[in-house]
Amino acid sequence: MEENTVNHQNVQNDTDGKNEEKKTEKRRVKRLDNITGFNIMVNLYILRYLYTRMDKNKGEGRFFYSDVVDISRQKFQKICNGVPFSFGKDRCKALCRKFNISETYFSENGSIIEINGLDENAWKNYFNRHFTALGEWKYQTTFATPVQQEKLEEELVAILKKHSKKGFIEGTYKSTEAIFRIWYYFEKGATFTSVSNLDKFINDLSTIECTDWNVYAGNGEKLQTCIDVMQKHVRYMMALKIIGEYENK
Repeated sequence: MEENTVNHQNVQNDTDGKNEEKKTEKRRVKRLDNITGFNIMVNLYILRYLYTRMDKNKGEGRFFYSDVVDISRQKFQKICNGVPFSFGKDRCKALCRKFNISETYFSENGSIIEINGLDENAWKNYFNRHFTALGEWKYQTTFATPVQQEKLEEELVAILKKHSKKGFIEGTYKSTEAIFRIWYYFEKGATFTSVSNLDKFINDLSTIECTDWNVYAGNGEKLQTCIDVMQKHVRYMMALKIIGEYENK
């Protein structure tokens, strides 16, 4: 009887051990390097650049690490210097949810945040020159001479500076683009949420005074076009309302 009890305990211990191994394996996050995680290196740099150069955040860069990316300054520097790093799915989801952007920007071998005038080659050249701690390795680029490399770096810096100027991003990019949504979060302190065409129409319509239509006084054709469009929508809405009332009986 005692022997059976011991065997049962051994089986239970073995099962518990395997379960713990599975949990450990599940918790283990794949480490990325300067190739598989290059997009994350660049995108984190873009986030910090924009955040620290917005007027309301100047002099407050220390809050970027804790409040925005939830990464220590030391880890951030290591990532940008090409030291192998981990960037788990939970961290990726949380960061992308904050800006309401695609998770591909902070996933392995993902996308670089699109900025007009900059491509992967330009960023690789910049990291080669800007992060001297990369040391033993360099990215391959199409710019062979030091003069070409320096010129490309200067162009990249100029483009970034232009993007940090007040009014530039919101006046240049669509609200569907990642760089716009990142700017929006930093500027407004809230996650960007898309407004439907209907919501936008109702909001705009609610600001219009009846007398605003006087601008079309004497233009019967224009007024009739507006009347036709609005009557079509009213008829459809009335039909939806009737159907809804009937179904709810």
